[in-house]
Amino acid sequence: MIPTANAPTAHERADEKPHKQKAKITINAKLYEVHPSPASVEHLKHLAGIGAGDMLEQEVHGHLHRLADDGAVEIHGGEAFVSKPKVVGIKINTKEYHTHPGKNSVEHIRHLGQVPADEVLSEFKNGAFVDLPNNGHVQIHGAEIFASHRPTGGSS
Repeated sequence: MIPTANAPTAHERADEKPHKQKAKITINAKLYEVHPSPASVEHLKHLAGIGAGDMLEQEVHGHLHRLADDGAVEIHGGEAFVSKPKVVGIKINTKEYHTHPGKNSVEHIRHLGQVPADEVLSEFKNGAFVDLPNNGHVQIHGAEIFASHRPTGGSS
């Protein structure tokens, strides 16, 4: 059969197949349109300009569920995601606390652990406790150990 000027060719008919509609999702309250399919967490973070140091959570029935950085999520439309800085665990005077990784002020660590103003805060580093200046900073990676103590020194 020879196609006429008005009849579509087989190639044109293939192009007429309905394309998948894009799914609408929100990331940090901003609307995005993506193809409905599994999407990597890495792709969603890139799409929304979220830094690698932040985590992505999905809201499901009013609850936030953390997504693994190397994971994926099925997109159907209507999904909502939020990002927030990752948190890591540290110990202050044997109690577990959570803070953001990276540079933290000693003042922040003191406040987090409710260290009394008249005590010195020390970090366990290289097998020993090292006193920290109140106006200093510490690099947090996770699992750091801090302890406070009364100042020592002075002669009797």
